[in-house]
Amino acid sequence: VTPYVWPRCETRESLVSREPAA
Repeated sequence: VTPYVWPRCETRESLVSREPAA
């Protein structure tokens, strides 16, 4: 079973959207 992985471009925006830029 492969864990769900966001696209590279999406990962960056998703992390920023979910958590504020530290």
